[in-house]
Amino acid sequence: MGWVTMIGPSDEQVEYRPTGGHGCGKSVTVDAAPLVAAIEAKAEAAGSSVASLLPNREAKRAYFRARGLLRSRGTARFTGFDAVEVAATAGLDARDLYGENTVEKAVAAEVGGRAAVRPNARRGWDRRPGWR
Repeated sequence: MGWVTMIGPSDEQVEYRPTGGHGCGKSVTVDAAPLVAAIEAKAEAAGSSVASLLPNREAKRAYFRARGLLRSRGTARFTGFDAVEVAATAGLDARDLYGENTVEKAVAAEVGGRAAVRPNARRGWDRRPGWR
């Protein structure tokens, strides 16, 4: 016998990702400072706020959490998934900031091995041809 549980209205329930060593993958992180600096520079160059540059609620939350930690503790980390998603939402490519191998290794570790997806600067993620 099984039960079905309704998901919602909490975004955290819908936007579940296996991080922190929970679920099917291991969390691998990258330094948040380069991405935070790149987003701030892009917003300044555009003459707009960071909030308007990040319309996605989850990306905005991850960015402001990292920026707050950088200011208060001097250090912050993004998971591989968060780095790619925050960068893509801001119109940046995480591979330009961290290197393609670093980003793909971080994502692969989170999904439990070989990455079946790769970062895409416009959409966030693309499935690799022939990989399931």
